[in-house]
Amino acid sequence: MPKITPVELRTMEFKKVMRGFDAEQVKTYIEQAANTIEESVLENKRLSERIQEYEKLESIIRDTAIQAQQRLKAEEERAKKESELIIEQSKQEAEKLLDEAKKEREKLTNELATLKTERDRFVVLFKGVLNSLLLMLDEEEFLKPPKEDKKLKQE
Repeated sequence: MPKITPVELRTMEFKKVMRGFDAEQVKTYIEQAANTIEESVLENKRLSERIQEYEKLESIIRDTAIQAQQRLKAEEERAKKESELIIEQSKQEAEKLLDEAKKEREKLTNELATLKTERDRFVVLFKGVLNSLLLMLDEEEFLKPPKEDKKLKQE
């Protein structure tokens, strides 16, 4: 069945018969029906336009949400890479500091060993000097009065 527009409804001509309906009443009723259909068509058009607007908004919101998710994912990946880089740099710095500390400890250990060796040599030398002095004292050379110096006498 073909659709009837309000204009077709208004312009429709019926054939006249003897025992028909009141022509004025039929025209009035058809006009009311045409107005109702016209309002329905306009309302349908308005609602269709609103639906299109909502569909556009829905599309914009969906696209925005997808973009936000993509940005969030990209930011998470960037932050993860950055944190991994910071951790790696920190590990390298820690290893460097540890190596430097080990080298410094080794250097100080060597210096300490050298100082102990020098101390031991000094102790041996000092003991030798003291023993020599004790021997000299035992020989009583130092117990004898000192000889006067000729230069001191001449003065």
